[in-house]
Amino acid sequence: MKDGMQTDPIELEVFGKIFGALAEQMGLTIVRTAHTTFVRETQDFGAALATRDGWFFAYPRTLGASTLLGLPFADVIAAIDHYEPGDVIFTNDPFSSKAGCTHVPDLTLFAPVFVGDELLCFTWGFIHSSDIGGAVPGSIAPSLSETFQEGIRIPPTKLYRRGEVNEDVRRILQTNVRIPHAVWGDIQALRAGFHVASRKLQELAAKYGTKKLQTVMEDLLRYSEQKARRVFERIPAGRYHFADYLEDDTVSDVPIRIELTMTVENGAIHLDYTGTDPQVASAYNIPTAGKVHPWVIVGLGYFVATQDPDIPTNAGFFRALSVTLPEGSLVNPIFPAAIGLRSVTGVRILEVLMGALGQAVPDKVPAAGSGLATIVLMSVPDFERGGRRINVINPCVGGSGGRPVGDGFDGSDYTLGFMRNTPAEILEAETFVVIKKFAFLPDSGGPGTYRGGLGLSLEFQVFAPDATLIARGMERSRF
Repeated sequence: MKDGMQTDPIELEVFGKIFGALAEQMGLTIVRTAHTTFVRETQDFGAALATRDGWFFAYPRTLGASTLLGLPFADVIAAIDHYEPGDVIFTNDPFSSKAGCTHVPDLTLFAPVFVGDELLCFTWGFIHSSDIGGAVPGSIAPSLSETFQEGIRIPPTKLYRRGEVNEDVRRILQTNVRIPHAVWGDIQALRAGFHVASRKLQELAAKYGTKKLQTVMEDLLRYSEQKARRVFERIPAGRYHFADYLEDDTVSDVPIRIELTMTVENGAIHLDYTGTDPQVASAYNIPTAGKVHPWVIVGLGYFVATQDPDIPTNAGFFRALSVTLPEGSLVNPIFPAAIGLRSVTGVRILEVLMGALGQAVPDKVPAAGSGLATIVLMSVPDFERGGRRINVINPCVGGSGGRPVGDGFDGSDYTLGFMRNTPAEILEAETFVVIKKFAFLPDSGGPGTYRGGLGLSLEFQVFAPDATLIARGMERSRF
C-alpha cells in the first residue's frame, strides 16, 4: 500500500483512470449538447466529480477550463439542508456561496449521486454564460463598480427537486437574461453531463460497493497530495518575495499592486498576499472568501503537473498549500465588490507567483507572457425569436513567455490556455460576421535565445444593424 492508503496501488491506478474518463465523458457531453458558442467551441466550462465533503477527485485533463480545479466547494454543499435523488443545485453568486463560483456569469450546478438511499458523491459543473443580465451585453465590463450591476445573482438554490424543475427559479433566471433560450440550453447540457456520470457511478457502486468507491476517492486525493509534496520538497526551502502591478483599472491611473511572499518548507507552500492593494471600484476583484482558491494558486498547479505529468488530476495537491489573503484586498474583496474581470487579475497573479517561484528554481519557470486576453463579444438583433443574440466571436490571447527549454506558445498563455478558437465557418454561420483575417503576428514574441509566443491579429466585418461590439481587455490598451 502507498503511505497511509487503504487501496492497492494497482486498483488505485485503475480507478483513477476510470474516474478521470468519467470526468472527460461529462465534458464531452457538455461540448456536444451546449447551445452557446463560448461553451461549445471555446470550452469555457468545467466538469468534475466531488466527494461528499466537496473535494474534486476527478477533473477533465483535456477539456474545459483547467483553472478551476480545486474550487472551494464545501460551503456550497453545506448551504443546502437536505439532498434527495434528482436534486440539482444552482448558484452563480460568489459571495453567498463563499467563493463556490468565481464571477456572476459562471453558472454553477451540482447534483448528489445516490446509490439507494446512500449519498455516494456529487457531480459538479459550470458554464460561462454569454449573458446573465446586468448593465451591458455579456454582463462584464471594467467600469462596473458593484456586483449588483453584473447581472442577476442566485444563492445556492435547488433548481431541480427530485427531478422536477423549480419553475419559479427558471422563470426568474430567464426573465433577467438577454438570451434566455441559450442560457437554459447550456444548463441542460450540464444536466446531461451529470446524468452520464451518475449512471456510470451507480453501476460501479453496484459492483464494488459505496464504501470501496469512497475509500478510493479519498486515496486518490491523498496520492495527489503526496506527489505534490514531493515536487515541493525539490524547491529550496526559504521565503521568496515578488510584486507586480495591474495597470489601468479604468478608474484610476495609479497601478494596482499585487504583492506575494512565498514560503517553502517541508513539502508545503504558504502564499501570503499581504501588501496587495485594497479592493478596487472596478470589476478586477477576485472573490476568494480568504480560502485556498484556484485564482491565487493556479501557477503552482501548472508547475506540479509539469514536474510530475503522472499526478492524478484532482484537488488533492491543494492540501499542500495554505494562503493569507487580507480581507478587503484585491484578492479577498468585501461584498458588493464588482468581480466580473477577476481573470484579468488572475493572469497577473500567475505572473507574480511565477516571479517568486523563478527565484527558487530559475531553470524551471517561464518568462511572463502577454498578461492579457481579449474576449471579443457581439450583440445583434435576433430576427427569429426577437430580443438579442449574443455570441463570443473569439478569445484572443497573446503568446506565452519564453520557456527555459524552448520558445513560448503562439497565441496562447498559461492561465487561459484552455480556451479554443472558434472556427470561422461556425462564426459566419451563427453570427452576422465575415472573418477577414485570423493570424499570428510575425515578430511579436520578442527577441531572445527562446522568444516569447506570437500574438494574434483578428479582423472581421459585421453585417447586422444595431450591433454592439465589446472587446474585453482592449479598454486597457492605450495608443
